[in-house]
Amino acid sequence: MRVLVIGAGIAGLSATRCLLEQGVARDALRVVDKGRGVGGRMASRRMDTPAGQARFDHGAQFFTTRSDRFSSTVAAAVEGGAVVEWTKGFGDADGFPRWRGSEGMTSLCKWLAADAGIVPELGTRILDLGDELAARPVDAVIHTAPVPQALA
Repeated sequence: MRVLVIGAGIAGLSATRCLLEQGVARDALRVVDKGRGVGGRMASRRMDTPAGQARFDHGAQFFTTRSDRFSSTVAAAVEGGAVVEWTKGFGDADGFPRWRGSEGMTSLCKWLAADAGIVPELGTRILDLGDELAARPVDAVIHTAPVPQALA
């Protein structure tokens, strides 16, 4: 089975990891993203300032875990140094940890890709899916880009 995954954010990388776990061959998976790096809406930027380099997250600021499967993935990412607990609530602690990337929010997505040996094709725009599939046929497409980007 050959699969094209459009998007190297948390959804696309998680889907690709699931396909690998289910036995889909690594060379049968193609992950593409129009961005310069993985992460999608878990985006971090760096900039030089007079005081030195600054990093800021301009996508998701934190994430939570509610499912056992994602909790175990995050636990492995914590062990791998990609994720740290940020807080257990705002104002009153509600007991639900809020997590953040250790080096910006892209840290989790970078870890998801590296841990599974996923090497996305970055800077790749698919403008016409029909043309793309005619040139490089696949059995399935997983499209994870946000709707506004998909419709643009």
